[in-house]
Amino acid sequence: MINLRITGLYNRGQQDEYVELEAAARCDLEGLMLVRYLYNAEGFPIYSQARLYEFPDTNLRKGNRVRLYSGFTKEKKVRTPEGVTYNFSWTLDTPIWDGNHVECYIMSPDERIGYAPCDPIEDHESPAERGDFEGLHKHMQEKGEIGTAKPSKKAKKSKKSK
Repeated sequence: MINLRITGLYNRGQQDEYVELEAAARCDLEGLMLVRYLYNAEGFPIYSQARLYEFPDTNLRKGNRVRLYSGFTKEKKVRTPEGVTYNFSWTLDTPIWDGNHVECYIMSPDERIGYAPCDPIEDHESPAERGDFEGLHKHMQEKGEIGTAKPSKKAKKSKKSK
């Protein structure tokens, strides 16, 4: 069970944007990942735009906060009367939390089994994401994922009779 909850996305679209999490109980961040998804206008995830951040081994107490800055922050640990906040830097070049079609969640090591993120260095769209469904069909045929169906003689005759 993950004892963290996402409390919000702050300063969205700005260089100092961050995601804040709060520990609901004592926990360790080791192995936990924050996953960011971007969705297209139809509501489908754009997998080439997925982003992952793996947290370093850090022990949290109930009420501690974690801030993951998209850019860079010098402060690592801040004590206030409200509690302790741990700051981490993702060091991305551009803000990633801007827009309405963005979602984030926390992934545990157990959920990683079978998860293969796209290469964040080399973003490329699939033929379907480009709207090229003929290209997608050809690509799937080349990979052997679908066959090359040919119309039967019966189907050809029915076309001629019309």
